[in-house]
Amino acid sequence: MTAYRFARFGSRAAPLEGTSAIEAAVEGLAAGEIIAIQHPSGFQLLTDAAHPKAIQRLRQRKGTPLPLPLLYHELFILTEDLEVDAADMLALQSPEHPIVLLTRTADPLSPLAFDALAPGLSRIGATLPGTPLLSHLMAHWQKPAVISSANRHGAPPATHPQRDRTKLAPLADAILFELPPQAASGPEPPVLLHSPMNHTEIRFRPATKAQHPLEELRALRQKSKLEAHNSLGLFWDDRGCLQYRMTGQATEPLRAEGDWGGLFKKAGAILLGLSEAHYPYEAALRLESAAHVYFRHNFPKRTLSFLQDWDGRTAVPEHLLNAISEAHAQGHESTLIAARLHLSLADYAGRQAEAQQADSLLLAGRYFKNAWLLDLICRFWGSTYAIVC
Repeated sequence: MTAYRFARFGSRAAPLEGTSAIEAAVEGLAAGEIIAIQHPSGFQLLTDAAHPKAIQRLRQRKGTPLPLPLLYHELFILTEDLEVDAADMLALQSPEHPIVLLTRTADPLSPLAFDALAPGLSRIGATLPGTPLLSHLMAHWQKPAVISSANRHGAPPATHPQRDRTKLAPLADAILFELPPQAASGPEPPVLLHSPMNHTEIRFRPATKAQHPLEELRALRQKSKLEAHNSLGLFWDDRGCLQYRMTGQATEPLRAEGDWGGLFKKAGAILLGLSEAHYPYEAALRLESAAHVYFRHNFPKRTLSFLQDWDGRTAVPEHLLNAISEAHAQGHESTLIAARLHLSLADYAGRQAEAQQADSLLLAGRYFKNAWLLDLICRFWGSTYAIVC
């Protein structure tokens, strides 16, 4: 049996080993403490997911405003708190042990502190234990825990229980690790999401380094065997929306007028009162969450696109922001307006493909890692274009 060791930072008491180490860690979680626990990708921080003050301490110590994921001891309890379909179940139990973004249920079984974990979002990340140590601890804890990498925001995580004690001590109250102590050697688990209608898998932590936008679009085209097609490539992130006509081996850049990079930030300020972003792409995530609330109860119709009355004289981002402001001033629900924004963007993608006489549509960049946007594009244009994302 693997030996475990538990020690408190700043304590002169002898470290505990074996079952006593696991029991001490559980007692610490119950008291609202933060426990650093060994993981193949680097140490992780655990605390009680139903303890808002503990979660706030975790945020303060890490210096992060990012949403925090959940760790469950078994799939059955996870499904009582979060909506899970077959694709999600397979992913959660896969050897990668990813963090899967899931929609919270209306009445979760666990008293989770959702507002502290993922403010303003309808989805939250969740995972199952991927190591014997985590499995052993969570089998004793029997409740959801917050799990997060053991590092200050933007810094590399601690990887060794002894060499990195000076990194871990300011973050955690205690440490739990295996004997003999070993350094981390594995990759960080991916974060993934399945889109609601088509169940397209969207990954947020690629295994490889990010490519240049055009190279990423070319790689998509090659992987999907679309080199002989006339493709429209769209790469959209907070720097803007880069567009390319791709025919055979030739690539022609297209002009995309307007502030595409700032569209979600400005729309978030109008609809959600987000005067500043607390973390990258917060406005996009929160606007998709608002749209998600609408689409869960209403059929998506392209006729609701704000581009239905677009005259072509105004840049699309400006037209959309004007339409959002007008609808908001008229007292329309923010969830409906957010949904109409997503419908408009899906409408725009197909209109651009049509204007370029394309027969395939390539989508890349952070803003196209938007589950509802991808599903809507596929719904409206999937019978007309080959769509690859």
